[in-house]
Amino acid sequence: MLSNIDIFIDYIYFTLFNFYTSRIFFTHIYKRAALIPVVIVVRRSQNLVSLSPFVLTYPFLNKIGCRY
Repeated sequence: MLSNIDIFIDYIYFTLFNFYTSRIFFTHIYKRAALIPVVIVVRRSQNLVSLSPFVLTYPFLNKIGCRY
């Protein structure tokens, strides 16, 4: 069973995913599809330790993706 904190974390990452894809990759559909597996991996991890690195690297990875 998922706890309340797990559901809250899933909501945060789902919101971030929608925000970055709609603002940055709106015209690049294939790049939006490429980011889906990353979000799935983040949502499946159940502790904050494994989630914290993604908080720092996710916006940075999006900036790199804009160059291609």
